[in-house]
Amino acid sequence: MLDDEPELEQGWHPQFGDRLNKLVLIGIEMDKQAITAELDECLLTDEEMSLDWSQFTDTFPNPTQLA
Repeated sequence: MLDDEPELEQGWHPQFGDRLNKLVLIGIEMDKQAITAELDECLLTDEEMSLDWSQFTDTFPNPTQLA
């Protein structure tokens, strides 16, 4: 796969493979700066990244229990 798309190698992880995510928004007269600012507000801070995430409630359903 990397032979066909060498640009992927930069973000390639040996165990997990391609770890790249892209968000594409298509529209007319969209405010790029406002959208970027709103999305940036969703990012975790360095402090939040260092917290023990196991202490937070997971509000998403467990996919193994949905069947």
